[in-house]
Amino acid sequence: MRYKKTSLHYHLMLIPGVLVLFVFSIVPMFGVVMAFQRFVPGKQIWKQEWNGLENFTYML
Repeated sequence: MRYKKTSLHYHLMLIPGVLVLFVFSIVPMFGVVMAFQRFVPGKQIWKQEWNGLENFTYML
């Protein structure tokens, strides 16, 4: 019974670290998705046309 009480505290202590990991690792991945799309400011990010590697060949 005592183990379950302490494990709850350990899980609560993990929450800030998981939030920081999410904010700084997962959220920036939307920029990676945008790199392969043809950007139109009025459209949503998921409704853009896929451009493939054309953006990178243009830059290089």
